[in-house]
Amino acid sequence: MSIVTQTALGARALEPGLGEFRVWAPLAGSVEVRVGAGIHALTEEEGGFWAGEVAASAGDDYRFVLDGRKERPDPCSRWQREGVRGPSRLLDTDAFEIAPGPKLQFDELVVYELHVGTFSPEGTFAGVVPRLEELRALGVTALELMPVATFPGERGWGYDGLYTSSPHPAYGGPAGLAQLVDAAHRAGLGVLLHVLAELARRVRAVAPDALVISEMGLDDFRPLQEWGHDAMWLDSLHHALHVALTGEQDGYYAGFDGSPASIARELARPEGSQLVVCAQNHDQVGNRAVGDRLQSSKLRLAQAVVFFSPFTPLLFQGEEYAETAPFQFFTDHIDPSIADATREGRRREFAGFAGFTAADVPDPQAPETFERSRLQPRPADELVARLLRLRRELPRELEVRFDEDARTLELRRGAATLRVDFATETVELT
Repeated sequence: MSIVTQTALGARALEPGLGEFRVWAPLAGSVEVRVGAGIHALTEEEGGFWAGEVAASAGDDYRFVLDGRKERPDPCSRWQREGVRGPSRLLDTDAFEIAPGPKLQFDELVVYELHVGTFSPEGTFAGVVPRLEELRALGVTALELMPVATFPGERGWGYDGLYTSSPHPAYGGPAGLAQLVDAAHRAGLGVLLHVLAELARRVRAVAPDALVISEMGLDDFRPLQEWGHDAMWLDSLHHALHVALTGEQDGYYAGFDGSPASIARELARPEGSQLVVCAQNHDQVGNRAVGDRLQSSKLRLAQAVVFFSPFTPLLFQGEEYAETAPFQFFTDHIDPSIADATREGRRREFAGFAGFTAADVPDPQAPETFERSRLQPRPADELVARLLRLRRELPRELEVRFDEDARTLELRRGAATLRVDFATETVELT
């Protein structure tokens, strides 16, 4: 079977009044494209592809027509202005101006994960821009956006995106994303987005210096060993710290004892900056029953270990000032059966956890679940800023000592020493 690149699929404006359309529809007997009131036949190509150049201009809405009767949006649409069930819109991506991005270096990489919808009162790409300089000054070097592909409804985490090439209309669509990336680059920040071996090959073919980082959970190292990625998330340090600080051992914390020795073992992993670690991320907060975050003193201790480690640190939105608003699991499914299944699935998922009942689990479809998750920004905590400044100066080598009985850790990098006391929940940095 022939391989066609992603850029060859979908629609693109060739010149004023002319557009090119291409779709993969191997089971169709005929494919046409409806542009406004006009309908145009496409030509079948090898491998089940259909294509053609027809009268169309940037801004025109279109749908593909299969076998003369089934009208569908473009699976590779770049603009779903009316959402997942609306028409696709022909987009001229050459109209966007995006400044060149900074060349990211692992030794300086500090990732900040954010959800566009809850990050600002506007809940849009434009709402992120005013805080870019603040994040850069804190020491962040790259934003990692939670998925922004067009998904059903207006609010959600984005992992149910249906049009992976079309930025979500509620966030500001393609123009909004382009403006955010441009502003981030001008502020000296990289922007991180998707996560497969094929993507790594395609990205490097266009931009050899670009970083490819995969979101993983526990110790599955295929991204580094087989897929050619530069780095990967690893949650095991988070889990060890979380159990040490909370005593929770439900669900995926069951295999962790929270001992200083176990944390020391995690810190000894040899992959160094190829591992992205965190005190919080969207999964470890939002996939809790009520989306609650670590209390301030516990969070600061976990952050101290993460930021002082030789790994690449990730901050989840708001943790730089110990945000108290939860980050809950919210959806806006437009299919009632999927909405009901999501509600029931969340209740079942946490039925065996201690400390709450199924009735405590927020309704993911309720607008107030989304609204509770919005940030309430404040200035960053000085310890966070100090640790991020310090890590730029430290050698990569880490020495770790621990006292199991006293429940303490001592970490040393060069002339800097971090002492962490899990019993008293205190941190000393010298």
